Amino acid sequence: MNPQIPQRPFLKASEVARIFNVNHSTVFLWVRKGILRPNKTLGGNFRFSRDHIVKLWEKKGEGSQIRNKRKEKVHHDGFVVSLKMNDNTKVTYYSAIITDMSPQGLDLIIENKNGLKDQLAQDKVKEVAILNYQNPLFKEKLTGTIKHYDVFDDGRITMGVSLS
Repeated sequence: MNPQIPQRPFLKASEVARIFNVNHSTVFLWVRKGILRPNKTLGGNFRFSRDHIVKLWEKKGEGSQIRNKRKEKVHHDGFVVSLKMNDNTKVTYYSAIITDMSPQGLDLIIENKNGLKDQLAQDKVKEVAILNYQNPLFKEKLTGTIKHYDVFDDGRITMGVSLS
């Protein structure tokens, strides 16, 4: 199956992750390993040459270092994520899907409700608490700080959280 590769000359890390069906953090691992060569914007963000990504996609099955790690995505549904604002006066609860989890952190997908995208852009959200009421995947509440986030075309937000 060939992915939909945007026609722009440079792609974001989140777009590269979707193309190869891997986690956003895997793209940065590939950069550290020298598999991907990013260009940096003036703001310090990575952009990847579309031509380079197309070549890697075409080589993917021919002994390339890049392969789809997952045959199907692993989702843990039913976790409630509370986001605490800088001033600690407001706590808003969101339903989230945990898409990847390790001892160091996890990745979430959250619907963009109650102006979450704007609050992230204004750097108002600092701490995330993952409450585990329905499916006991872990024994206690997990807390962490937001390391990165990205907004999908459909409005959902993917967020990387470093656990405390």
